[in-house]
Amino acid sequence: MFEFVHFSVIQVICGALLFACVLSLMHHLWTESYLKRHCVVSFDDLKKRTGSESAAQNYIARMKTPVYYDREVLPWADKVECSFKELRVEICRSIERHSDTFDVAFDNLFLATGDFWTARNIIAWGLTSSQEYPKTLKLMREIGAINCFISRLAPDSKLKKHNGESDGYVRCHLPIVVPGGLPDVGLEVAEQKRSWVEGQVIGFNDLQSHGAFNYSEQERVVLIFDVMRPETAHCREYVCCRWLCIYTFLSMIDLLQRATGKTSPLPETYGVKEAVFDWLSVLPRTMFWLFFRYVCKRPPFWFSYLRGTGTYF
Repeated sequence: MFEFVHFSVIQVICGALLFACVLSLMHHLWTESYLKRHCVVSFDDLKKRTGSESAAQNYIARMKTPVYYDREVLPWADKVECSFKELRVEICRSIERHSDTFDVAFDNLFLATGDFWTARNIIAWGLTSSQEYPKTLKLMREIGAINCFISRLAPDSKLKKHNGESDGYVRCHLPIVVPGGLPDVGLEVAEQKRSWVEGQVIGFNDLQSHGAFNYSEQERVVLIFDVMRPETAHCREYVCCRWLCIYTFLSMIDLLQRATGKTSPLPETYGVKEAVFDWLSVLPRTMFWLFFRYVCKRPPFWFSYLRGTGTYF
């Protein structure tokens, strides 16, 4: 009798896991299809589809999508610019008081940089990371920003060009302190360079290759935030949950690497190992997706293992 019950319990557990895996796979495929139908492209997907980072970058370069966005795509830009003075006071005061607490931005598996680029995060994929900037946080919530952080670029430095996560949102820069213009200080997106003008919002396609440079003798400070494009606004939760799940797995990888003392960058190609990992992780990714969608309100504790990613966590 005991063996029969024990065997039945195992059967029930296996059946439940199989059922959960099937539902997770359906959820995963439906989510991917949903984003694709609404023309939300991610660099991660392009890397899988093309097989490597370089192929994905070449694909993006050929895409007929905007590089910089016109003002009609930024209906909230006027509201942000009208609040520029009080945002600047709040941000500059924080830098004066707590300059040494800013984290090295993106010193991680995605984009290794030096301490010339530092950041303080305010909103991370829809989750509030800091209450230290109440006016900035309030405004960003009003316009629906999914990410928001303060970016500081040291004098005589250059940030190498890189691709962002997705084109589902508009990546925006609100210049707070700009020590000059082209050719010494500026932003470059897909080979197109622009100067920052203090108080004037610049919106661009984050999926496109972009970088920044500051060859002046003073620091450059920009408030960077992301707002969903008007036609993709209803995909907000899917985009945020997707990337929170990705960063959850990155935090686990980072923790394991710290524990073993072995570090390695993310592979530039997408091969069999990556595909197998994707399929095996469908169930936990779905569980995390549901957690971020319906339960989590602040960045969870495990993101603290990504200690160098001040930009996001």
